[in-house]
Amino acid sequence: MSQAFERLRVLLGEIYDLERVGFLLAWDQETTMPPDGAATRAEQRATIGRAAHERLVSDELGKLLEELRGEEESLPYESDEARAASLCAIVVARLPTLSSTLHREARTP
Repeated sequence: MSQAFERLRVLLGEIYDLERVGFLLAWDQETTMPPDGAATRAEQRATIGRAAHERLVSDELGKLLEELRGEEESLPYESDEARAASLCAIVVARLPTLSSTLHREARTP
């Protein structure tokens, strides 16, 4: 595995971990958190969400995907590396559209 694929794996793992922490905070908020903790919990969830988003739209991730584009074509189609790079490139490419759509839907009464 190339260093670029290893870094992609680590970066995607960090994003996944942050998302899971966000889900845990949300679950805790809905099930066991005292009402007075809502403001602090909202700040925590926003921080975790922002950290995950910043990694997902980072220049580093974009550069890794560009670097891996050439390597991806030389790998077996069903290899983990090829699938991870391909899927990640699709998600990152769709982020502006998804973000705009979600923002628009959130503002629609």
